Amino acid sequence: DLMEWPLSGLRVADLSAGIAGGYCTKVLADGGAEVIKLEPPAGDRLRGWSAGTPDAVLPAGQDGALFQFLACSKSSVVIDPDDREDRELARRIVAGADVVVWSQGSRLGELPEFAPARLRELAPGAVVVAITPWGLDGPWRGRPWTDATLQALSGALMTRGDRDRPPVIQGGAICEWAAGAMAAVGLLTASHRAV
Repeated sequence: DLMEWPLSGLRVADLSAGIAGGYCTKVLADGGAEVIKLEPPAGDRLRGWSAGTPDAVLPAGQDGALFQFLACSKSSVVIDPDDREDRELARRIVAGADVVVWSQGSRLGELPEFAPARLRELAPGAVVVAITPWGLDGPWRGRPWTDATLQALSGALMTRGDRDRPPVIQGGAICEWAAGAMAAVGLLTASHRAV
């Protein structure tokens, strides 16, 4: 007998953009969840990301290593946010999901009909997680951010470096990776409690 994956049967609609949402849904896919990534016609922006020099260009049709890592074990559906039929397909995918992951930066997710509050209406039984640096409302909602500002405001910089020198910034978009991991833990906890 083959052991069943712990998240088998969990259906996830991924309306996120960036590392945090990509990593959150990768954790779920690695656990056996069925993840459907809703991508614009040009593809997720991470498809073309390269860790090489700033002017590095990937060959046409080739995805970068980061995207390949984050997208493995997921399905992808192209959704043109400007096309009514594509938006209807997206609504059906969301309505059939147990979990919906949303983050800022997705053209589809930025449409009012796919805002987090509306996702709850489209999929009333689903857990909806919104990954943002400052939350969905409140005084800092639209505030700009970088990984460095998030590290500084969280107090993480005071734990790195020498006393006689300036603080050391952790590289590699650590706040996005951490946000993705925490989003996965939070939504799994919410899913478990909802059962």
